[in-house]
Amino acid sequence: MNKDEQLAASLKKDLEIDTGSSTDPHELEKILAARINTLIDGGFERLVQILYRIDVDEKKVKKILQDNPGEDAGSLIASLIIQRQREKIRTQSLFNQGEKHNSDEERW
Repeated sequence: MNKDEQLAASLKKDLEIDTGSSTDPHELEKILAARINTLIDGGFERLVQILYRIDVDEKKVKKILQDNPGEDAGSLIASLIIQRQREKIRTQSLFNQGEKHNSDEERW
């Protein structure tokens, strides 16, 4: 599975968002931004829970919103979520590589 497919899968799993069959990062960001805007308008508590669960830094959210007044909040927050999901994917990949390397050493 390539990194874009991993990103789409993590958004589906962690955020319970239907991304269809798209793995294009720009399309995923648009889908996510629309969902976030819906939550801002009618489910803000749920949005806060999601951001907390996936470990998006609250300070980063506040800063990006303050630094970009008039910009679409959903798009700004979506970019932070995607950035965080990519960090998780990168960390998992490094961890899995380390496990593979360690298991290879244990055979000897």
